[in-house]
Amino acid sequence: MELKQRLTVVIPAYNEEGYIENILRDLSTQIYATGILVYVADGGSTDRTVEICKSAAEEYKEELRIRVIEGGSVTRGRNAGLDRTETEYVIFIDSDVRLTNPFQLFNVWYHLSPGKLIGAPLISTSGLPSSLVYSAFNIVNRLICRKRPFALGSFFATHTETLKDLGGWDETIIHGEDWVLSGKYSTKKYTPCDYPIAVDDRRFKRTGYLGMLWLMLKSAIKGPDYMRKDHGYWN
Repeated sequence: MELKQRLTVVIPAYNEEGYIENILRDLSTQIYATGILVYVADGGSTDRTVEICKSAAEEYKEELRIRVIEGGSVTRGRNAGLDRTETEYVIFIDSDVRLTNPFQLFNVWYHLSPGKLIGAPLISTSGLPSSLVYSAFNIVNRLICRKRPFALGSFFATHTETLKDLGGWDETIIHGEDWVLSGKYSTKKYTPCDYPIAVDDRRFKRTGYLGMLWLMLKSAIKGPDYMRKDHGYWN
């Protein structure tokens, strides 16, 4: 059975004209993924995001089936894609992610099974400060995942029915929604992807490295109630 019949990609997007074309191009070059369905859940972008996606849908029509659907918040957009997913597995990828290997989707599918969750280690696209932060995150996350799985929403691959049974993404949570959802999976069912993803450090630049790390630490300690307020993460 072809990968397009087993795996769907969901990308939440809002004003991502500087990023969305890159991830769609990366997806178009994935080996064994020809014809895979990609939902771009747009949250009402006021820039060229939708225009770029429609142009990419035509340009990559032999490689991808790109569909722009109505989104909202990040979690609402992910759920909108999840509701439409008919394949056995689904992978959520953020707009500012770059795939580092042409076999990335195939590798994910190869390791997926019912109940499974797959995340990915991070590398930076921006320079030394974020590279150090992401390296530290990878080390800490490996330790954390021995007791509690944690896959970032930037690259979150799972069994579709398992995620639906867990209630999908909590739309009341403003940030840290991936931490909350990951914690519902069994530690034995978590696996990191063999290949890292490259992620822009724009949120660190906006909030500050120490500010972002402090926000993440407080979120992990205080839990979902704290995450239902923005605390400067988006605004």
